[in-house]
Amino acid sequence: MNMRILFDILHPAHLNFYKKTIQNLKAEHDVTVLIRPRGDLVDFAKKELNVPIKVVGRHYGSRIGKLFGLFHRIAYLIWEGWKNPYDVATSHGGFYVSIASWIMRKRSVVFYDNAEYKLLFFLCRRFSSKFVIPELLGIEGKNIGTFNGYKELAYLNRFEPTQEILEKYGVQKKKYVFIRQIAHISLDYWSDDSSQNMKGILDYLYRNKFSVIASVEEGATQILEFREFDNIYVLPKSTSEMHTLLYYAKCVISSGDTVAREAALLGTPAIYIGGRDMKINSELINLGRLNCPDATQIIPTLERILPKEKDFSQQNVDWDDTTDVIIKELTKYKF
Repeated sequence: MNMRILFDILHPAHLNFYKKTIQNLKAEHDVTVLIRPRGDLVDFAKKELNVPIKVVGRHYGSRIGKLFGLFHRIAYLIWEGWKNPYDVATSHGGFYVSIASWIMRKRSVVFYDNAEYKLLFFLCRRFSSKFVIPELLGIEGKNIGTFNGYKELAYLNRFEPTQEILEKYGVQKKKYVFIRQIAHISLDYWSDDSSQNMKGILDYLYRNKFSVIASVEEGATQILEFREFDNIYVLPKSTSEMHTLLYYAKCVISSGDTVAREAALLGTPAIYIGGRDMKINSELINLGRLNCPDATQIIPTLERILPKEKDFSQQNVDWDDTTDVIIKELTKYKF
């Protein structure tokens, strides 16, 4: 039976999370996609999804703005659900969908992996019809579903890099370091001060003759301030080429946890400098793929990682295909 499925996408990582699912479902089901503008997310979504998109709201930086945005988005979702009734709504970490669907007595399936962001985790769990999380978080409940894997495997499972992309950026395999710097606009990163270490990191890489490819979120300016280092190439916008660049990097340094995990899952040694202790990272740390040093140990960690050739191909880890999990959860109940 044909279903109406509403996707509420709030972040570039969530676009990647749902991309394969939307491509798989749009032929047989009526798919509606809402996007909250953030950086170049809207343009990236139009390019990647090839489905009609509704742009709703904005990403506010202040607490007052976020509170206004909360009520505005929930109200819009209720209006959208009344005007174009849906069978199921879904989001990654989007409690807006949970609350709006709960008010309307409609089904919502919400995915999330950040147990440390307690308020958002509670809201998603309390109001979602089904709350789906990685099983390594070790949390159970009557409306909780689990899977063996990571949200990043929704788009990285069976990933095939394109080595020709390296020529476009003038770098060679394993001869550059990829750096991802996020802005402090997100609530869960407001206290992050990792960027103050950036000049020391860039100086170390410059002295050791490593090129740098940097992805800088809108609002994060620290890397852009260090133009005296002529070995840095800053990506102009979100790009589907980014995961190939992560794959072939010698090492990835990221103040955002998602990119750090992406690199680790692709087999590239990753250094997470965001300063957050996250349970979702524990398995990758134990496997040696992800490093989470404090500020004083970032350079020593680089000194340990960069001279070595890392090979994770012998690690036999049987993770779920996350896209299969998403599709199963969304189409499990047909109305």
